[in-house]
Amino acid sequence: MHLVKHQAADTLAEVLDEPILVTLGHERCISILEDIRTDTAQYTLDGFRVWLPSIPTWLRKDAIAALKKGNVKDFIGTVVDFRHSLAVVACNIPFLQHRGLYEAALLRAFISSATNRLRDPLPFQRSLFMLADRQKLRDAGDSLPGAAPYALYRGVAGVGALRRVRGLSWTDSFEKAAEFAMMWNLPDPAVFEAIVSDEEILTYTHSEMKEHEYIVMLSRQTPVRKCEDFFPYIEWYTQPWLGI
Repeated sequence: MHLVKHQAADTLAEVLDEPILVTLGHERCISILEDIRTDTAQYTLDGFRVWLPSIPTWLRKDAIAALKKGNVKDFIGTVVDFRHSLAVVACNIPFLQHRGLYEAALLRAFISSATNRLRDPLPFQRSLFMLADRQKLRDAGDSLPGAAPYALYRGVAGVGALRRVRGLSWTDSFEKAAEFAMMWNLPDPAVFEAIVSDEEILTYTHSEMKEHEYIVMLSRQTPVRKCEDFFPYIEWYTQPWLGI
């Protein structure tokens, strides 16, 4: 655990454990570190330094107050730009684990993003979930609907690292996956299907975002199939009147 006693971190190694740090990538590390270096106010709870990168100065007292109450929803809510939510959780892993809040904060940060989380490398996302207690992560979400196995879908677009066919976020709605694939106007949109076991599902949530979102760590042995019946959705979404 990190018990940081100095005013500001000079390197992210003073804030993040090495297994998390190495998954971030250079550009993301620099961005987070610059936020930390400009944070001149010290916040300490239970002997742990609390780091608040990307949380506006005028909201940091609210963030600390939420942590004192154990309210992770309000804590993550102080991260105005939700693209930074996972980074804020990562910077406070020792404290959140100490308070028993890590799994709930991680899930809240993950589902709060209004984007496809491309800012955070997939190995970084996976490493955060691998640190979670499996039962606590399940308890932080909703009860799974029905019994496994589950036919789940994932909408993707773009090429290379943008595509993330075996990413973490899946849905049981083909239509929702198709909608997401077309949302960002990226090349080569597609929907993929996987038949997923109970063991591969980290958690499930519906009540917060009103979507059936499954957080899934696919086994290497689990095949992923491209849905050919996605093409009618492409034709509809690319009509001139939609402006896409």
